[in-house]
Amino acid sequence: MGDDNSQYENVTGKEIYVNLVPPEEEPMGSTVNARADGSFEYQLQCDDIHKAGTWRVFTRWNGTDCLTSAESHSITLSVSHAPSRIVLDSTYSSVKLGDTVGISGKVTNKYKCANHMTDIPILLEVNRPESSANSEFIALQTIDNYGSFQTNYANFNVLGKWELKAIIGEKTDFGIYSDAHAYTVSEILEINVVETAGYAIIVQGKITSEEGLASHNKTANDVYHSFKQRGLMDEDILYFNYDTDQASYKITDQILGQLLDDGVPEEIIDLIQQAKITGREYMSESRVYQ
Repeated sequence: MGDDNSQYENVTGKEIYVNLVPPEEEPMGSTVNARADGSFEYQLQCDDIHKAGTWRVFTRWNGTDCLTSAESHSITLSVSHAPSRIVLDSTYSSVKLGDTVGISGKVTNKYKCANHMTDIPILLEVNRPESSANSEFIALQTIDNYGSFQTNYANFNVLGKWELKAIIGEKTDFGIYSDAHAYTVSEILEINVVETAGYAIIVQGKITSEEGLASHNKTANDVYHSFKQRGLMDEDILYFNYDTDQASYKITDQILGQLLDDGVPEEIIDLIQQAKITGREYMSESRVYQ
């Protein structure tokens, strides 16, 4: 900034307007204060740049009584899409036909500009087991400064292994794309849809002195998680453990009542009730019902 008479006037603190012009948008202005010699500096902020493309930058000031107003020439600023990463997760890895599953995820990138992490368009692709041609696409958006997104999906209508992935798309992807974030695809999330993988009853053992209870607990939990990995659902497993806070599925009187309504013999219900109370195994081989 200068003029033939600028050496005679101190311009300290005078406002300079810094204009950032995004692609196909109106200028965004910020102000800085000039130094005594008319020089100035603007530190680009994280929130200033919100989309990729070629930006223009120019400055102006309104002048003083002695100095005329002026506007600088424009310079260009090339902005690339930010490389990102998507993590995808679900509440269950195995479900039954028609079950509802919570799908959640998170977008991250190395620049960590919090105000640019909301409203990122996400395309959730759901692939049925028989053919990728039957893919379903669901439009989502991130909902907070951490880049989180979530939805519930209940259209599991075919048995088999389903594959889900989350995408930050390009302009050709159903119009679901980000101006700021690069094309990104999450790792595939698999959800197995089953009729049922079977049923199980697990009872944690205990002796009167309770010696070795922690070891028995570890063994029972290992068995429980092994059944879960094989595709059994929580409602397929009756799990009796003295530390009920750690079990994801607890046997209640209501559950026992449902078993009775489903035709399970009363003798079996009584045995389960006793196992729940005492933790002992009351079933002998001759009393197991098919």
